[in-house]
Amino acid sequence: MPSEMQAQWNSSWLDSGNQSYLDNQFETFLKNPTALSADWRNYFQELLSNNKQYMDVSHADAREFFKNLSSKPRAIKQSSQNVTQDILDEQVEKLILAYRLLGHLQSNINPLLPPPAPRPELELSRFGLDASVLNKTFVADDLAGPPERTLQQIIADLQKIYCGTVATEYMHMDNVTERAWVREIVEQTLLKPSFDRELQTQLMELVIASDGLEKYLGAKYPGAKRFSLEGCDTMIVGLDQIIACGNSNGVEEIIICMSHRGR
Repeated sequence: MPSEMQAQWNSSWLDSGNQSYLDNQFETFLKNPTALSADWRNYFQELLSNNKQYMDVSHADAREFFKNLSSKPRAIKQSSQNVTQDILDEQVEKLILAYRLLGHLQSNINPLLPPPAPRPELELSRFGLDASVLNKTFVADDLAGPPERTLQQIIADLQKIYCGTVATEYMHMDNVTERAWVREIVEQTLLKPSFDRELQTQLMELVIASDGLEKYLGAKYPGAKRFSLEGCDTMIVGLDQIIACGNSNGVEEIIICMSHRGR
């Protein structure tokens, strides 16, 4: 029993809690053994000697290799005449999915800054597409708008929906039904906004009023502890529309709860 306990004690430093440190030491051994102490060099050398059937390489180099490999555009011939329609349809579907996943990163939501630079993840070349197929017609029946349209029109619609002045992120939702519902509402609303002049004026008045109230409270009660609306001004617009739409959809009661210490 004591010998077994001693064996476990002698190997306790190999616990999984030290995995990151051990990986770094082994990486150093593979690349620059002289940077390690003699004890570490002897241990790793003995380890490799006892496992001669394996030839280990730097895990960091392997990860970097596959990372660079995955970031390269899929090798597809650029001549659309030599590419089947099925492959093109698949690449267009991937393009639409990419906008749904990452389009919000290219949205222009700060009026004080220039529009963000184009995202490399949304470039046509990443999907094996180029300018030669921009005028080609594709089926995009799950995207708001006409079921069939040119690739150029599909890109224009995607940029209007996901890269405009509204940033929308919903693809992380686990419930497929809820995600599809949000996608449908978002795409139909942002592709063809139906805000008339009267509604736009009403929404602007709400934003101005909420900002004015914040400034008044800050000047009236300087230093007082309060839950500020600053940074969430547009939430007032959302609440106003929820209450207005709820009334016309049979909602009888709305309860607004106050957060407790930000929880």
